Amino acid sequence: MNEANGRKVAFVTGAGSGIGRGTAKLFAADGYAVAVVDMNEAGGRETVAAIRDAGGEARFIPCNVANDDSVRTAVGEAVSAWGRLDAAFNAAGIDGEAGKLTAEHSLENWQRVIDIDLNGVFYCMRHQIPQMLANGGGAIVNCASTAGLRGAAYCGPYSAAKHGVVGLTKAAGL
Repeated sequence: MNEANGRKVAFVTGAGSGIGRGTAKLFAADGYAVAVVDMNEAGGRETVAAIRDAGGEARFIPCNVANDDSVRTAVGEAVSAWGRLDAAFNAAGIDGEAGKLTAEHSLENWQRVIDIDLNGVFYCMRHQIPQMLANGGGAIVNCASTAGLRGAAYCGPYSAAKHGVVGLTKAAGL
């Protein structure tokens, strides 16, 4: 087991681009060692390179958040690399089919959005929380959306998933 050399360790999903990438870079700038977690290997490696170029410590860990075994493996790899987990930002997500009313979404789209956007957050927390508790605690931020606070007419599955993320996050916090 390698140690984080006094650094706290952050686990960031969806870190290959967008909000996840930006958050991973901010964690690194704040002194965290960062597990850059994504299905997009090229994007994840770009994030790692940007963090390292700025003097930070990061490692790319491939993961499909819609698969509990993949998440378990990714969290385990981060803990194996640095010996701990202190923070997580679960940002991996998709919009799904855009511009359709609720009844127009395919079953495949519904399931894919729920699997990634909601189940993925649950799988992450399910494996992150025990690791954080083993170290005396930590912090998890789950990325939702304004669609998780109010409905979005043309994004039914996405809005339902993000409402679920808000509720799941509140329940875990309690």
